Amino acid sequence: MINIASNPEHSLEIFPPKQCGVCLWLLSYMWCLMYIIESDWQYVAMVLDRLFLWIFTIACVVGTGWIILCAPSLYDDKQPIDIVFSKVGPRIRRLLRT
Repeated sequence: MINIASNPEHSLEIFPPKQCGVCLWLLSYMWCLMYIIESDWQYVAMVLDRLFLWIFTIACVVGTGWIILCAPSLYDDKQPIDIVFSKVGPRIRRLLRT
């Protein structure tokens, strides 16, 4: 039978002091590595977010311009119906010209 209290090799400590320092170093190294990886991914996410913001903005501006320029009323040269058949329209136009 081994006497645990008298034999220093069989101590009840979970981690001896040397191994405890190595474990703490490894733990801090892993935390730093995770922080660096997380900050890298945050930077990638920020860049992609800005890229998609610009793509969305350009798509909205081009789409709005396209819809406005495709409006048929921009290319219609006919007189409006209220000017053709109205008796008030010509009088108002004459008053506005003077």
